[in-house]
Amino acid sequence: MEAKRQAVRKKPVRRGEARDRLLAAARDKIIEQGLEGVSIRAINAAAGVSPGILHYHFGSLEELVLELLGRFMDPMMREREDLLRALKAGGHSPTIREIAEILVMPVARLALEHGEDGYGHVCLLARLYADRAPLLEEANMRWASRFNSALFEQLQLANPELHDPEIALRLDLAGQVLLRGLSALHQPPVPWLEQRGVAAVEPWQQVHVVVDFVAAGLGAAQAQPTGFHKPLSRF
Repeated sequence: MEAKRQAVRKKPVRRGEARDRLLAAARDKIIEQGLEGVSIRAINAAAGVSPGILHYHFGSLEELVLELLGRFMDPMMREREDLLRALKAGGHSPTIREIAEILVMPVARLALEHGEDGYGHVCLLARLYADRAPLLEEANMRWASRFNSALFEQLQLANPELHDPEIALRLDLAGQVLLRGLSALHQPPVPWLEQRGVAAVEPWQQVHVVVDFVAAGLGAAQAQPTGFHKPLSRF
């Protein structure tokens, strides 16, 4: 697939095409190397455009990445808001399982039903989240803050014995799990599973496993220390 992309980028750039080439090249480079590992020069070269074209179209690498994120993140967060609103319209608070589905399913549909661009966006989010890229904070402020506030409130209602810092930590871990799991939907099993003869799992079955895992983590009751580890003060 990468060889095909390189061949396409060697063709002359038609009028109006440079912007999309830059977005695709930036996404691929960031997934591979992380945001801190790529340069504007490398993105221009990978896109097959002249030096300075990225600055001409976007002004900075940061604004390019924010536009790339916004193309999918904005409609994805709107879908999450709609799902949450529909559940609340029935007069009951969503269950932990329903909250997990609201978190996972829009991302899963993006990965499985929107072609290479959709799956690439999920992989980009997974890389930025794993790297703790500061730019994600700006993206969240632009497109996710309203949903995140509503989600936090629903988790407080669904699991009232949890303190706010623990809810925040569980949401952070859920984000890591769902993005790591969904960015691997088109990848083979990890080597140690292949060595044990574990067959690949059908993608939508993997999605349901991710939902189960996220729901279990968000809804788990507080456990008492077992004595095997140093006791931790509760949040």
